[in-house]
Amino acid sequence: FKDWSNKLIELSDSKILKDETEYWLSLAHFKISEISKDNFTGTNSAESAETISAELDSHYTQLLLKEVPKAYNTQINDILLTALVLSNFKWNGSQNIFINLEGHGREDIADSADVSRTIGWFTSIFPVLLKTDNPDEMGETIKTIKETLRKIPNNGIGFGVLKYLSKDKSFTDKLRSIQKPEIVFNYLGQINENVTDSSDWKLSKELIVLNQNKDGIREHLLEINSIISDNKLKIDFTFSKNIFNSETIKIFSNLYIEELKNIIDHCTNEDTGGYTPSDFSAAGLDQQELDNLLANLN
Repeated sequence: FKDWSNKLIELSDSKILKDETEYWLSLAHFKISEISKDNFTGTNSAESAETISAELDSHYTQLLLKEVPKAYNTQINDILLTALVLSNFKWNGSQNIFINLEGHGREDIADSADVSRTIGWFTSIFPVLLKTDNPDEMGETIKTIKETLRKIPNNGIGFGVLKYLSKDKSFTDKLRSIQKPEIVFNYLGQINENVTDSSDWKLSKELIVLNQNKDGIREHLLEINSIISDNKLKIDFTFSKNIFNSETIKIFSNLYIEELKNIIDHCTNEDTGGYTPSDFSAAGLDQQELDNLLANLN
């Protein structure tokens, strides 16, 4: 752990991260729409937290894992976040959404920092602006979200390192002044229950929460955590009862599942598919140039 911490400090002053500064500071220039609330004056306390769960059936989950990536050469987060953008559009009427994206944080930052004998999440959290210019065009929206995520440098670990460890105070102040996202999204991956059930470790069916003072203030208005378990995608939407009615979040969770199914249906249509610039990064083409080139080749 000490080696890892020292490597993070070294990284904060490296050219690799200094090259990221323009990207992160660009997020301060966008006008971000807030999400709808039932009570604008409620306290977002830990005591008031409630969770509503939704799930995708096993048939759609298997399509999501095995068939959907073939259409646009996507990763699962591309699809899950496209569903978030489209469901938010129906919920809030906004074509953009500003979120914190959470990851495990175990990035390959240095060959000499071996963390293979450590357990747990190191956690990286970084802001992402997702938007669609045309919510009615499913394929176009998937491509847009995919390319937005591909442009995030080094899986986002640099944001926290620069924000908290950089020696340049004027820069850290600018990063800390970026509008704080109201939503945090985290895809936790797949749990293979065939493995856990045959070992001494068992998957808990109960919700495990951190010990926190009941009066403590939650970091986000809405936490969305998803995981694939028992061959189904399961999604938890955690919110404050002081700010949202349970029925409001239930409606949003239903919209999310509906949009996710629409995307899966779209991507498994045999006439659907396409490439994006990140698939041919060395070519230096934008989406329109790539589309024109592929049309000419066809």
